[in-house]
Amino acid sequence: WEFGMDAEDGSHLLVITPGQHLRLRPMVDSLLRRAPALPGWKFSAYRQPVTVDVSGKMIIARTGHIPGMAATVLARIGAANRVDMVYQLRAAQNDEDLAKRQADIFTTALLGEEVFDRWAGEVDVAAPSRALGGMEKFIDLPRLRATVLNLGQAIIDQTPIRPYWQILHKARSW
Repeated sequence: WEFGMDAEDGSHLLVITPGQHLRLRPMVDSLLRRAPALPGWKFSAYRQPVTVDVSGKMIIARTGHIPGMAATVLARIGAANRVDMVYQLRAAQNDEDLAKRQADIFTTALLGEEVFDRWAGEVDVAAPSRALGGMEKFIDLPRLRATVLNLGQAIIDQTPIRPYWQILHKARSW
């Protein structure tokens, strides 16, 4: 659980989440449906997204290393209609495991738990290099959430209007 203030209206916010134990999500949802309506309080089943500054502090607290704020990310539609992300992080030059931990923390913190659970695919890292592509491919971290949501909408827009079983047999293509 986490407790804080809601950024939108300043009310108290209590987050109760199963974290990585997704099999417990129905239990959390059931618990929150039963929560009383209290003035000045909100209850959520998902951790809220945070700013790049806050996510940087989370990385320092969890890894003991500074992530380097020159980090950028490439988000693209990947396998299974998820959004894959590749981060350019300085740590990837000499410690790939540390860089992957930093990228995972950035991803969950910047997207927020609900967007992460719905859209995040593979998260990978690379050392900063002009050979990977400049800013036309990689974006600044504050733009990650909006980019992932836009890619998620593009995935939804590409799906058929009707479920497969409702499409006439002759119109189906394998």
